[in-house]
Amino acid sequence: MKRIAILLLACLLLASLAPCALAEYYFDGILAQDTSAIRVVDYGSDTQLTDKYGTYYVGNCFDHNLKTCWAEGKSGDGIGSAIWGRWQVRRGSWLLKGVAIWGGYQKSEDVYYKNNRPCNVTLDIYCDGATKSIDARLYDMPQCNLIIFDDYARFYDTAEVFLTLDSVYQGWKYRDTCITDIDLIVEDY
Repeated sequence: MKRIAILLLACLLLASLAPCALAEYYFDGILAQDTSAIRVVDYGSDTQLTDKYGTYYVGNCFDHNLKTCWAEGKSGDGIGSAIWGRWQVRRGSWLLKGVAIWGGYQKSEDVYYKNNRPCNVTLDIYCDGATKSIDARLYDMPQCNLIIFDDYARFYDTAEVFLTLDSVYQGWKYRDTCITDIDLIVEDY
């Protein structure tokens, strides 16, 4: 009981730091990466950064590795840049409950704040004939942001998520906007 009270107090404190954010801290479900029944089958972007350190491929957003990231390659902050991923169910039927986004470059806290991070994003979701568009504001924190849907979609074949950058939190050193990972929040149906 004491542990729950401490967790709730911590959540309230974090929520007070960003009262207008739509992201959540708790979800009832699992990440698609934590089940062998759902897998990423395709992804893409309209831009990616190549610099002296290498190329920041969009595939990095779907590798479940917090030491890699995608970075947009447009001049300025990359507003309007877009990435997308497609997941496919290999077996079973699921409820699509939301999207998990690890914004910024989460390799370390220092690297996270050096680079731009997504602030406002538009998510266009297509799931087995159902469509949804969500404008979300992410918390500026080197952790996962959870976008929980008001109504869940039945997910038995494919789901696609298109993410567009609408605004960013400025990095103190680099103007590149980064996203470390994206995944689906699901529940066995």
